[in-house]
Amino acid sequence: MFEIEQDVVRVGIAAATNRAQQMDTFIPLESLSTSTSCGIISDRRLDLLLVSGATHQQVELITSACDAIGCVVAFVGHPSNDETVIWNVIENVKGKLDAHEMPNNIDIADIRSLAEEADYLLAFDDEASLFQFLETTPAERHLGGIYLASGRVTLNVFAEMNERIEVLISPYAYFVSSFYSASTSECSALIGVRASA
Repeated sequence: MFEIEQDVVRVGIAAATNRAQQMDTFIPLESLSTSTSCGIISDRRLDLLLVSGATHQQVELITSACDAIGCVVAFVGHPSNDETVIWNVIENVKGKLDAHEMPNNIDIADIRSLAEEADYLLAFDDEASLFQFLETTPAERHLGGIYLASGRVTLNVFAEMNERIEVLISPYAYFVSSFYSASTSECSALIGVRASA
């Protein structure tokens, strides 16, 4: 029997929190406020950096640092800046990418596509707030989404959730979904949004 070798992907998180001090790919956000940001990010040999709570100056420094080493960066927010929701989602997305569990249908390319197209990348960790947002913003502003259902959800419920999301976002939007068995929240969704005109 052949054994399939998995690509090792290094996903980091940069945030203003002390919840992840033991995570080897965690970078305290305050350390990314100077020109040494590039060295800090490259030392971790990251393929993807998920960032929460960065200032405008930090966004510029982090973007330049990641571009210099070929690391994908995604700045994640929330409609009301709820740091707990953002943390839940980025932790679950990192967990899914690290786990290589089946279905193994979400990767860094999905996040890159969403982050590059969107003006904002918004996080949701429960279905009620996700659908409230999708229902109250015009579909043409939704550029795409990544949806991770909890591993406790049945296939029928998962299919229904996908159908509900697909009805609310633009038919031209990029959308991918999967399960994550170790999810710490009801769901994890990243929605790419275009700024209103």
